[in-house]
Amino acid sequence: MPGRHHPYAPKFDGTPTLLNVFFDDVEQLAQAYSLSDMDKITWTVRYAPIEDRELWEFYVKGYTWEDFKSEIRAFYPGSDRARLYSLDNLKSLTETYANEPMDTTDRFGKYYRAFCKIAYYLKSKDHISDRETSAYFMRGFDSKFRSKVHEQLRAESPTHHPDDPFHLSRIYSASLFIL
Repeated sequence: MPGRHHPYAPKFDGTPTLLNVFFDDVEQLAQAYSLSDMDKITWTVRYAPIEDRELWEFYVKGYTWEDFKSEIRAFYPGSDRARLYSLDNLKSLTETYANEPMDTTDRFGKYYRAFCKIAYYLKSKDHISDRETSAYFMRGFDSKFRSKVHEQLRAESPTHHPDDPFHLSRIYSASLFIL
C-alpha cells in the first residue's frame, strides 16, 4: 500500500460528502493488495486526516470493515448516502444562482451540474417529480434569463400548453441556444 503522502494514496479532507468516495478508493486499493478487513482498517486510519486520526484509531480492533465504516460515518453528518441531499439543498442552490445573471456557458454548466447532482438524487428517492424538477431548474435563472428561456421554448413549441412544463432537456437546449 502506498504511504499517506504518495500521490496514489487515498485522500480525505474531512468533507462529509467525500467520505464514501474515500472509502471506495481505499477498498479498491486494498483489493489490489489483497488486504484483510483488519489491514484495510489499519491503512484507512493511516490515510485519515491528521486531526481525526486519533479518533479513528478507537475503531481499529474488533470491527469488521462495514462496522468500521458505519462508526466513522457517524462522525461526519451528511456522509450517509441515504440522506445525501434534501429539497432544501435544491431550493438553496436555485436561490443562490437566481441572484446572479446567467450570462456565460461556464456559469450555466456549473449550475446545471450542481442542479442535476441534487435533483437526480432526489428523483431516485422519489422525493421530486419531473414536473417539479423542471420548475426548480427554471427558478435558478435570474428573471431576465428566465424570460428569454420561456420565449425561446414558446418559439420552438408554439402549441405547447402553458400549464405543461417543459422537460429538463428542452430547457437545457433552449438555455444553451440563448447563451
